[in-house]
Amino acid sequence: MYWFLVAIIPLFLLWSVYVGIRLNGFLSLFLPAMNKKVFWIVYLIFPLLFMFSNFLPTSSFAKLITNFGYVCLGFLLYAFLFIVFADIIRLVLFIIRKLPKKGEQRRKLHFTAGVVGCVLIVTTVVGGFINAKIIATTEYDIEIDKVFTEDKLRIVAVSDLHLGYQIGAAQIKRVVTAINEQNPDVVVIVGDIFDGTIDKIFDLKRVQRLLSEIESRYGVYAVLGNHDRNPDEVEAFCAESNITLLKDATLLINNSFYLVGRNDRSPIGGSRDDRKALSVLMKDIDKTKPVIVLDHRPDVIDEPRENGADLLISGHSHAGQVLPANFITKRVYLTDYGYAKYGDMKMIVTSGVGYWGPPLRVASKAEIASIDINFAK
Repeated sequence: MYWFLVAIIPLFLLWSVYVGIRLNGFLSLFLPAMNKKVFWIVYLIFPLLFMFSNFLPTSSFAKLITNFGYVCLGFLLYAFLFIVFADIIRLVLFIIRKLPKKGEQRRKLHFTAGVVGCVLIVTTVVGGFINAKIIATTEYDIEIDKVFTEDKLRIVAVSDLHLGYQIGAAQIKRVVTAINEQNPDVVVIVGDIFDGTIDKIFDLKRVQRLLSEIESRYGVYAVLGNHDRNPDEVEAFCAESNITLLKDATLLINNSFYLVGRNDRSPIGGSRDDRKALSVLMKDIDKTKPVIVLDHRPDVIDEPRENGADLLISGHSHAGQVLPANFITKRVYLTDYGYAKYGDMKMIVTSGVGYWGPPLRVASKAEIASIDINFAK
C-alpha cells in the first residue's frame, strides 16, 4: 500500500496540474483579470479533499469532505480525458497545418471546445451519479449436471456494498427491494460489505434493519472482501443483520447443496496468511451434491475448478465502474464480469451494488445477479 501511494500521488498531482492549466486558460477567456494564484489555491484544494478526509477523525465534517472530494475526483477524471482528446486533435490540426493562427479565430475555437467539453463532462458525471443509484437485475440461467432435491435453485448474488461515508441506508433499501422481488432461495454477499470501518456507517441500525428484511428461503450468507479489514467487526455486523458470515467455512444447506465461503487473501492495510486452501475446506464434502464457492476476487479460477466446484461466484472488479477502467479490468482478470465456463465449472462475476471512489457508474451498472440453476432430472 505504501509503494502504491508513493507511485500514485505524484501521478495524480501531475494529472491535476495538467487539467488546471487547461481550465485556467479556458476561464481566462471569460475572466481576463482573474488572479492566477487564487485560482490555483482554490483549484488544488478540491481534488485533494478525499485525501484530507483520511487524516480526520470520523465525523459529519469528514463525511462531507469525503463525499465532495470524490465528486470532484469524478469531474477531474472526465475533464482529463476530454482535455487529452482535445489536445490530440489540436496536435493533429497543427501537424496538417489546419490549426488557426493565434488571434480571434483560435480564441473562438478554444471557446467552442471549452463549452462543448463542459457540457460533456457535466452530462457524464451527472448521468454516472444517477446511474450508480439504480439497482439493475441481471439474470443468469445455468445448468449443473447433478441430482438435486428440486428442479431449480435460485441464488441472488450481491457484492461490493461498500458501506461507509458514501453508501448507507438509501442504497441498501433499493438493494433489498430488488433482492426480494426475485423471491430467492438463497442470497449470497461476496465481499466488501464495508468500505472502511463500521464507525463510518452513520445510519448503522437502519442499514442492519433493512438487511435483516431480506427474504430468502435458506438464508443470507456472506464472505469477506479486501475492504473488510476487521473480520470480527464484520461478523458482529452480520449477526445483527441476520446474515451468516462464512470465514473460510463450508456449509451444507438443507442437506442438498454446499456453500464454501473463502476469506479474501489480501485485505487493505494487512494480510490474511491463514486463508485455507480449498482442498482443505472441501476435503470432507459429498461432491455428488452441488458445490458453490464464494470468493470475493475473480482471479483464483484453477483451484476451485480442480477441487470440484460447480459454480464460482465473485465480485470485486465493479466491471470497471467508470470508463475507461473497464478496459483495465478486462486485462487484469480472465473474467472481470458476467458468465464464463472453465471445464465443468461455471463462473459468475457480478459488478456489485456499490462503488469505490467517485460515486459514479459510467459504462457499468450497479446490479444484483439472479442465478437460476437447473439440475439433472
